[in-house]
Amino acid sequence: MEHIYPIFDRMLSRTDKETLLGQRGMMIWFTGLSGSGKSTIAIALERELHRRGLLCRILDGDNIRSGINNNLGFSPEDRIENIRRIAEVGRLFVDTGIITLAAFISPTNELRRMAARIIGEDDFFEVYVSTPLEECERRDVKGLYAKARRGETGLAGYTMPAEYAPHRATLMIWPSRPGSWGRDPRAAQAAFVRVFEAVTQSEDLYLLAGPDQLPAARAATAHLPRVKLLCIDSDDAWARDVGPTFVRHPQKGLCGISWSFNAWGGTVDGLYADWRKDDALAAAFCRAVGLPCASAAPFVLEGGSIHSDGEGTLLVTESCLLSPGRNPQLSRREIEETLCAWLGAQKVLWLPRGIYNDETNEHVDNVCAFVAPANVVLAWTDNTADEQYALSAASLAYLQRQTDAKGRPLTVHRLPVPDHPILCSADDCAAYDFAPGEDVRTPGERLAASYVNFYFTNGAVLVPQFGGENAESDARACRILQQLCPDRRVIGLPAREILQGGGNIHCITQQIPL
Repeated sequence: MEHIYPIFDRMLSRTDKETLLGQRGMMIWFTGLSGSGKSTIAIALERELHRRGLLCRILDGDNIRSGINNNLGFSPEDRIENIRRIAEVGRLFVDTGIITLAAFISPTNELRRMAARIIGEDDFFEVYVSTPLEECERRDVKGLYAKARRGETGLAGYTMPAEYAPHRATLMIWPSRPGSWGRDPRAAQAAFVRVFEAVTQSEDLYLLAGPDQLPAARAATAHLPRVKLLCIDSDDAWARDVGPTFVRHPQKGLCGISWSFNAWGGTVDGLYADWRKDDALAAAFCRAVGLPCASAAPFVLEGGSIHSDGEGTLLVTESCLLSPGRNPQLSRREIEETLCAWLGAQKVLWLPRGIYNDETNEHVDNVCAFVAPANVVLAWTDNTADEQYALSAASLAYLQRQTDAKGRPLTVHRLPVPDHPILCSADDCAAYDFAPGEDVRTPGERLAASYVNFYFTNGAVLVPQFGGENAESDARACRILQQLCPDRRVIGLPAREILQGGGNIHCITQQIPL
């Protein structure tokens, strides 16, 4: 029998594993755990199940109201009510073919019977865990961190180049997800094509599309000879976050890194419920183009959450990298050491916040970016009444106290956000078609518009433009970036339709260095 769940090799019997293999909708109870062990084990199994192509969600049997926590301080009546509610929710998931992971400290036989009755005896499966928590951690993200500390990533001597360094090509994905681009995605696809055209003025473009979307992508790019179309499926079109992060060795050349992707937060606050295709994309792309790929799973990271100056310094935000839906088992120091080991960096700069209402937990690529060594642009507003003001002011104060990996103080260039906040209208919201478990938009919701979400190509800087009442803001952003990047052409591109999907030009592109 193949050991399909490595984290549980010493925790489940052969019979248990065969039972798991044969199920598609069920509730799994974990018992025999300490309170601190539930999170580690549930998250570990969730990732294993996703890698095996199974849908699953974590629910806390002891306290449905506040995530994975222990039940200290709750009365017996509270606990009975919570388990009744967890079982009812689990029944709904079971009916739709989703595996529910429910972790308990010490449920009584009465509570077991109650939950089994609601779920249904055939779909109720209990696992008693006796393996020490330390063993689980060694096999989960803690183990990856330990390997990084020992220098066992396999990437010694590799570093992450700056985005403004020369490119071999750019990676993008054809947009079609109805929950991002609407039931009729043609407006978004036209905006993407404008980006394709700008990129291919100075470099090749790898464009990925699933088999159903391949004909449309081919037709839309027939006039662009530098587009290399590949049939690789995905859940959405955010190449920055699901594509490989490339590092380079002076003698060995390029290597991609495939991080673990969980839709920006997994079952904690992820944006859609099924991200299996996205999680597999980085390795699939590297195979298709003949480049080596190192797996950094189960460390959760998106490409938009890091920026590199190519000289040993990384930019990140605390709000994103310390969010509970990514790597909750790791401390800030451990996350920093993991990043440095995999990306060949010496220093990580932790901005406190990003762009207001950014659904990625405030990716750094929407708020701050290197434009040259020791030079960054920071999204800014002078309007103290704007929700963005306090966030940008905190990041400015932090950056003004910092030096880069080479000891140089940073020069911070302020790049104002659009003067007029961009809101999602009722018509915009009506155009979406959200999948079960997908994050939704509401009329009046502020979108995370920022000009920092630009992209360097070999010959240009591609800058989002929002139009309408923000025409002057658009022009101002292009003027500022032209002054900062005098050797590149600054190209403003209509990007309102890309913003509507949840990101912008930088989010849909991923550089492949020379």
